[in-house]
Amino acid sequence: MPQTQESANLGYIRQLIVIDATWNKSKKILHLHPTLQKLPRLNLKGNLNSHYQIRKTTVSNGLSTLESIVKALSDIEPNGGFEAMLQPFDMMINLQSRWKKQSEL
Repeated sequence: MPQTQESANLGYIRQLIVIDATWNKSKKILHLHPTLQKLPRLNLKGNLNSHYQIRKTTVSNGLSTLESIVKALSDIEPNGGFEAMLQPFDMMINLQSRWKKQSEL
């Protein structure tokens, strides 16, 4: 696969800073801190579908924080196998969904 300028830049990422908040709050945090604004950003691309069901976002292609981290790490290191980090997350979602269904009965 040919290396694009974007994929070449991914190799220089040594740290990943993640703002763990709702979309609105994370935007506010970013805009209130000029130092954060100066940092380079990794844009997540592709068909992004969240498995998270408890909270909903109005942002199309919005992911939970953990899903975003796994996607970013997978983009930076494609052979890293980071998707395994989502197994406990998926188990939590399944348990919450079952609990919700039982409470509706």
